[in-house]
Amino acid sequence: MSAARFFLLLCTVKITLLQSLSQIFTASGHLTRHLTIHTGVKAYTCPFPDCEKRCTRMDNLTQQ
Repeated sequence: MSAARFFLLLCTVKITLLQSLSQIFTASGHLTRHLTIHTGVKAYTCPFPDCEKRCTRMDNLTQQ
């Protein structure tokens, strides 16, 4: 299999996967929120001094 054909196949698989995921999630924001699990980015930090907790979602910081 040539590199160009392999790349085309890989892109097709990615597009199909993304289309499948977008059908599972009822809102595009839910898919975006889910994808942060896979990136590992924790953009939100706790506002309290000496607390080093970080979360992927701001609302997780307010939960008890």
